[in-house]
Formats: sequence, C-alpha cells, structure tokens
Amino acid sequence: MWRLALLVVLALSVRAQDVINLRSMPLAEDSDRLLTSVRQPVIVEANVPNITVGFKTGPNIPGTQFTIKCVLEGEACDAPPQGQPVSGSLPVKPAAVEGTVQGLDVDQTYSCFVETTLSENGKVSFCQEATPSPGIVRFELKFPGYRDAAAFGQQDREQVCANVLSLQPGGTCTVLRVVNGSAIVFIQVEDDDYRNTWSLTETLAQNETEVTAALTSGLEGSVEIADIQTEPPLPSPLPPTGVTANPSSDCMPSVVVTWTAPQRSSTITGYFVSCKSMTAPTANSTVAATQRNVSLSIQAGEEYMCSVVSQGPSGTSVPADASSLVMYRYPVACKPGEVSNVATGPVTGELLQSQVTWEPAEETIPPILGYKIVCNSTDGLEADVRTVEVPESPAIVGDGEEENGPLPQGADYTCSVAAYNAAGDGQPVDSSSFMVPAVINKDLNKAYETIQAAIDDPNAETTTISVGRGTFKEYISIEKSITLLGPNAGVLPYNDAKDGINPSRNLEAKIEPPNDSRESLIRIRATEVTMKGFTITLPLEGEPSWGIHGADDISEGGPAYNVSGLTVEDMILEGGLSVGMIVRRTSENCSPEATVNQVTFKRNFMKNTFAQPFYMQCASGNVEDNVVLNGYSGVQIQPYTGATFGTVQNNVFKIYSRGIYLNFIRTNPVDWTVTGNAITLVPEFQPDPFGFDQWTGIYFRTTGPFASESPFLTVTGNTINMGTVGGDYPYSVYGIYFRNYQLMIEDSATISGNNLTGSGEITAYISALNNQNENGDIIDLEIAEKLENENQFSEDTAVSDDPCCEIVQIV
Repeated sequence: MWRLALLVVLALSVRAQDVINLRSMPLAEDSDRLLTSVRQPVIVEANVPNITVGFKTGPNIPGTQFTIKCVLEGEACDAPPQGQPVSGSLPVKPAAVEGTVQGLDVDQTYSCFVETTLSENGKVSFCQEATPSPGIVRFELKFPGYRDAAAFGQQDREQVCANVLSLQPGGTCTVLRVVNGSAIVFIQVEDDDYRNTWSLTETLAQNETEVTAALTSGLEGSVEIADIQTEPPLPSPLPPTGVTANPSSDCMPSVVVTWTAPQRSSTITGYFVSCKSMTAPTANSTVAATQRNVSLSIQAGEEYMCSVVSQGPSGTSVPADASSLVMYRYPVACKPGEVSNVATGPVTGELLQSQVTWEPAEETIPPILGYKIVCNSTDGLEADVRTVEVPESPAIVGDGEEENGPLPQGADYTCSVAAYNAAGDGQPVDSSSFMVPAVINKDLNKAYETIQAAIDDPNAETTTISVGRGTFKEYISIEKSITLLGPNAGVLPYNDAKDGINPSRNLEAKIEPPNDSRESLIRIRATEVTMKGFTITLPLEGEPSWGIHGADDISEGGPAYNVSGLTVEDMILEGGLSVGMIVRRTSENCSPEATVNQVTFKRNFMKNTFAQPFYMQCASGNVEDNVVLNGYSGVQIQPYTGATFGTVQNNVFKIYSRGIYLNFIRTNPVDWTVTGNAITLVPEFQPDPFGFDQWTGIYFRTTGPFASESPFLTVTGNTINMGTVGGDYPYSVYGIYFRNYQLMIEDSATISGNNLTGSGEITAYISALNNQNENGDIIDLEIAEKLENENQFSEDTAVSDDPCCEIVQIV
C-alpha cells in the first residue's frame, strides 16, 4: 500500500560503514561578505576509512591555506590528526570546497574540522567543526475526504503537520504543496536528531493502523500513506561484535549465543541468530533489538557455526561469526540412573535362551529411550557376547541372530542391564550368573546333567545329542544308534600346517576319566554311531587306557558287538598309553561274516599318544585326513581271518615306531589302499611300549597259514621321511618292510610312486624277509628290484650288509 525508504541522519560523530550523501548543500551568495573565510562546514559523506567534508568560502585573502582533518571523537581541533588530512589554498572568490580524509581506522569514531591559516605568518584564522546536515523525510498523504486541494486549507495544513509531529517530536514540518485529487498533501520534515528520524520511520513501518489514525486527527475522513521517502537513505546496520557460542550446561541440547550491540545500535530493529551444521538442521531465531543473547536448540554431537546479523528497516548487516565451532555434549549427569532387581530365568521350551527382568530406572531429562542388555560368558569370548535392546522389561536373550543368537551350550553367563537415553548409557547392573545347559537332546528338546544321562534316556532312540563346552569326567557307554555332536563338529582339529591345534576351534567339550580305573573311556556297542567335535584327554602315566573302544570287551573271549557304521571325526586326543581309537574283535570272534564294516576315522588330531592312535582289528573302513604328532604309531590294521578292505590316505604321521602297520593277514583275502600319506621319523627316542626295536614307515606282514589268494595292496604316492639318523639312535630304521608276505608280483599288489628320503644310519629303505610266491619260492630279491625300480629314493643310500643291493636289504 505504501513504500518506505529509510533515512539516516549523521550525528557529529562518524563510525565505520556510515554512509552519508548530502551533496545538496547551498553555497553562500557572492555578495555575502563575512570576515571568516570558512562557513557552515558539513560532513558531505562518511564511509570510513574515508570522510568527505564540504564548506562555503570566500572572498579570501590570497594565499590563505585550509586543512581538513579528523581527530578522535571528543578531542579538540589541536589534537593529533588521524588518517591523511587534506590541505590546499582557499579560492579568492566565494566557492564551495570539498576534501576527503582517507586512511581512517574503521574501528574508531571521529570528529572532523576545517582549519584555515594565513600563509604569511602561519597564524590560524579559525578552526571550525564540521556538522551533519539535517535529514529530510517527505510524506505523500492522500485524504479522500477532501474534494480538491482548495478545500484543504491553512488550518488543515497546520493540523496535518501537528499530527506528523505528534508521531515524531522534534524537527520542523512544512506542507510543500497540495494537489487536486482528494487532497494529495506533500509534507517535509527536517530533523537534526538522528534517533528521532529513525523512530518516526520505525513507527510507520511497524504499526500502520495506529499511524494512520494519528494522521487523521482533526481532519475529515481517512488517510492513505501514498509514499514516504528519506534523504539520504539509511545505511545498513552495523554487525554486532564479540559474538560467542557456548553449549549449555544442562540436559537440554542447546547453544547460548551472546553478542555486543554495535555503535549506532538505535538503527537496529532486531537480531537474527543462526547456528548451522554440515549434517544437522539449522537452528535460528529472531530476537528484539534490546536482547544480547539467545538459547537455540541443537542436536547433540553435531558441530555448529553460529553467527548474528543485525536487522533494520534498511536491510541487514553482514553476519558476525562466533570465534569457534560449538558442539553440545550431554553432561554425565544427564545419563539415566541404575535399574534394580536384575534377574534371569528360563524361557519355556527354549533351552538356549534366557529371560532377563528388572525394575526400571527413574525417568530423566532427556527421557529414557530403552534398555540395553549385555550378556557375557565367564570364558570371556567375544563370540559369546549377546546384546539386545528393548523398550522395557523383560528381554529375551538368544532368540535372534548375530548379536542375539542362541546361547552356546555349557557357557556360564552373567547379564547386565543399563537404561539409555540421548545422553548415553546408564550404569549397568549385573544379574546373578546362570548356566546354559551343556547336554541337550535336540530331538526331544531336553537337557541333561551328563552325556551318559542323555544316552540312557529311554526316549532317546536313534537320536542326536548335542554337547557344549565344558569338562565331562565320566565313562561313556553307547549301546544304541545315536549321534554325539560336540561344539567343534565340522571344525578341523589341526591347523593349516598340520603341526598344531586349529586356533579357530571353539571352546572344547573335554571328556576325561573320572578316576584311575583305566576302563575304556568311551565304549561303543552298537551300529551306526557317530561322534564328532570332542576332545579326549587320557593320562600319560600308569596303566594303559583306551580312548574310543568299539566292539569286543577288552578281555579275551568276551561277547562280540557289531559296530559297523561307526564314524569318528573332528576329534582331538591327547595323551594315552594305549589306544586312541580302536575297533577291536579278537581273533576268536573274527570271521568273514563277523567283519565290522564302514568304520570311518577322519580329520582327527592326536598328540603324545604312546600307543596306537588308530587300531582296527577284523574291521573294514577308512582312515583319512588324520594328523598324529609324537605318537607311537599311525595306524595298525589286523585283518586276522576276516575279509577286510579299506583305505588309509592323506594322513600325517610323525611317529616313534611304525607309521602304517598292516599285519596278521591270515586265511581270507584283503584289499587295502595306502596312498598320499606323509610319514616322518621323530628323532627323539622313546622306548617302545610293546618291546619292538625298529622304526618302520610302512610295515606289511602275514602270519600263519598263507591265504589261498594273495592280499591285494595298492601303495602309491606316500612320502616316508627318515631324516638323518645318527649313530646313537637305538632302533633299526626301515622305509618299507615286508615280512612273511605272500605277494603276487604282477597281479595282487601295486607298490609304486612312493618317495623315500633319509640319510645317515638308515638300515634300509626297503627290507624283505621270508617272502614267497604261491609255490613257496623265496622272492625277496625280485620284490626288492621291483620296488627299487618303481619308487623314488634320496641320493644317500642305506647301509646294508648285503652287497647285492644299494637300496634294499635282503635278510
């Protein structure tokens, strides 16, 4: 409806960024003859660091000099000049003169003077201070209640000026003219008071209704403010100084911004305060001109740059930034308090879960968002940690995946509960410990105290029993077809180098003897039994003991049991003075019909077993991918009268006595493949518990009546490393040894592609004793030549008393 262009009237003091343009100053008439040479000096324009001063002069005595200079506010003319004063000669005739003082400090306030000096004697004529020119406000008011300009008489003119001055005390009001068309009145107000001029224009801008009511007082009808103009225009306000931004110290995320008002603050209508972040919403507020601080809500943990802008009718100042970034962090006191009465309990029907309950913490500011439950096992494994967040009690631990997956069997747990809010987590409160069941029949969803109790459950037929971490001191007897799975079922027991335990194994389920009775630790008397992922520990002293024992009783003549389908995988066995894993039928119970079939010993690791790690009597099956370190032997196979078959492949045997020992081949045919095995002599001497006095990589032997058919053997791709045997080594050392062996050279055996290495006091790479063909002819030399031609040997040759052969020994 109306337009406002704001007015600035400069006071006697001028500050940085003040801009004044008063070039309409009238000059003195030529006839005006004053004794003074300078009259009415005014500040024409102020834009510090430059201030322009103009004045009227003349006539002057030739040679009269003038200097325009500025001094600090409050100082007299004789004070030291600031910036770069302007000097020159005054014109003789009347004229208008301007000069600009440059190089002033924008942070200072100045008073400016015009000083004249007679050049003849240097005497100062006078020094006069420059003053601001009055500001002018012109109004264009339209009074529709008057028919024409003539109707708006002198009394009306005086009344409208009175009305204007009632809004703006001070100054002078003049009606310039009135034109037709509803009495359009042009009014001019001259005001020397900068603040009053400002107050008038501010009033018009803020409350037009009240202003128009005041303007119509004593006049007919209404009024329309058609136009308001100021001369010169008001400058933009100065920015505030000393802006600071500091986070609040309470629990409400906010920043307190403070500032100091600039000079000429009377031109300011308010301040706009803004705090900006690169990643969070901007916080801002507009406050009154009298305010010097404001609190803005921000997001905790975000960096903000805050600034303050002065506002006025003529525009805004440049932003004044705080000296540094600000970030609100919740004080520790803002975190929630402790919960109480933390307890754990079972979850109905879920053996690997636990319910955690508690009494809530007191409400806080900021409000509690929820509760964090962290459960740790006493074993301290990172993989055991379970975490869950819930809005309130209770929480179920172990009912999800990843961070809240099922609890590991056999673990001893303690859970803590902490309330949390935007300020962080409160102090956690622990529960009492609880134990996750270690032995579970997953088919029945039932827990047991011992492994044997789970096996003996009459409802547990052909079932799977899962066993978690822990030590189980018990003898175990299995007389039904079941599967026992330890925590490392499917996890290799040895490392990649096959010289130690796999560091990635989970915590073990260890089975140990409960006493010194030396019974078989695990006795199997049923078919289709599977056992995976356990550790068996046997004593290293005292009487011999067995680890896993399948089939017959230990005593001769005991009952025979069929354990066909036995599978033992991913096991660790340490110690033991007898047999680690045995499938045993005595010779009295062995026959082709009674042979135990489909026995599997696979991916097992044995260490320090001073007896037979793997022992198979009258049994067929596979022994593969096993590792034996520092053992008495690798595997012993005794077919007896049984018709047995199977494979021994890809095993690593580092042993004191025999690597692969196949003996007691009697009346019925056998068919075994021995391939890909690595057999190494352990040089540290250990007495043979069975009284043997030789080390042999692969040993074949038949006993008793010779079979009607020769044994079928495939022995290929094995590596036998005998190392360097010193003269003080007490055993004879052989790579491959044949004794009493009925061998069909062309048809029944393939013994080739094996690699035998060694040096020093090796007895023989190949040794043959009492080997015959089907006609009873001794064929040791023929055997030796065949083996020498079809296998590989190291360059160092064995020591032999027989001059016939470098590689083999014929006894």
